[in-house]
Amino acid sequence: MKKLNSSLSSLFIFNKVATLLVIAFIVITSCSKTGEAPPPPPPQKPIIDSVV
Repeated sequence: MKKLNSSLSSLFIFNKVATLLVIAFIVITSCSKTGEAPPPPPPQKPIIDSVV
């Protein structure tokens, strides 16, 4: 019974750590996306206009 309890507690700790890592990863990626300005999209031209 004690073995099961220790494995459950270690699994719970691992679950908490994994959740924290996922949250940190999402925050870092969202910050990097908003932090640096994305390049402005090129003006949309029809293909026929650009060829002519």
